[in-house]
Amino acid sequence: MFKRFGFGLMILFLAGAIVSACNFPVPTATPEEMIESQVAATVQAVVAQAESQESDESPTEVPAEENDEVVPTATAIMIPTEPVSDPPPATEPVGCVDQAGFIADLTVPDDTEFEGGGAFVKSWRLQNTGTCTWTSSYSLVYSHGDQMSGPAVVPLMGAVAPGGKIDLSVSLVAPGTPGSFQGFWKLRNSGGLLFGLGGNSAFWVRIKVPAPAEDDDDIVLFPQIPIIPLPLFASSGTNQPINDNQCFDLDEGLMISCSSAAVDFRYEREFLAFQYKHYIRPMHGATFATYGPDKPSSADCQAAGLSHSKLKLYSRYVCYQTSNGKYGWILGHNIGNKYIRFDWTTYFSP
Repeated sequence: MFKRFGFGLMILFLAGAIVSACNFPVPTATPEEMIESQVAATVQAVVAQAESQESDESPTEVPAEENDEVVPTATAIMIPTEPVSDPPPATEPVGCVDQAGFIADLTVPDDTEFEGGGAFVKSWRLQNTGTCTWTSSYSLVYSHGDQMSGPAVVPLMGAVAPGGKIDLSVSLVAPGTPGSFQGFWKLRNSGGLLFGLGGNSAFWVRIKVPAPAEDDDDIVLFPQIPIIPLPLFASSGTNQPINDNQCFDLDEGLMISCSSAAVDFRYEREFLAFQYKHYIRPMHGATFATYGPDKPSSADCQAAGLSHSKLKLYSRYVCYQTSNGKYGWILGHNIGNKYIRFDWTTYFSP
């Protein structure tokens, strides 16, 4: 009986356990789906925590040396708001051009007549129509034709800028035979190249020497009248420029080197009391003396009390005797400026 009661009790216990188990919730997901759900929830929590840290803290730069791999960064490109022009192409420097223009014959118009052997001074006025500045290294030079005892080279005095004007003079002697004579002249630059009017055309001097009068048996003889000879000049010129410490030969009427034995005087300039003072220093035995406002004759200069001393130059006539014994006079212009111009005449004989 006890065995029957025990067996029945066991059946009742098992039935109660089954009824209790029916009251527990029954899982609807498989074990694999439950694991995936837990992983997704963990990932969302990690992402939310990272975003929260990024919003609370400023980003920190990681030094390049701590990175295993350098990530290239973008570079900003400035785009101009206006078009940019290319620089101008380089050009080679262009040299200047030497060229002269004719303005006037200051003395001796074409076909002026001179007796054979007569001395005269031809002067031109020219303009620098080129783009080079003419300096003292430029010269007036004989080109071709009849030279008429003229010098081969006459240096220019001072500078002539483009557009400037200059008066050029040369002392000549008429040939001893009758006829028409024409000499051509040009300018020469510091490089030795010749140029002239409009580029390469020469300018000229043209004179005539008349034939001597023929004898005529029918000439009526009159009582002889004393002939007063006209003064003949060894050299003469006007508006001759000269600069400080330059020298001049009054016998030939030429600017020459101060080392030459033919020099008659050297022009000297001093700046004193806020103005320029101008002097003539006699050389090689030449003598000078201030004369006055009137033009002197050869006889006047012989009696002028000439001296070897340095002479102050004013705007008045100065008498002189050259190193060759000829008398004459000088008249200065532009006194007071940095340089002067002067007129002069040297007589052939006392």
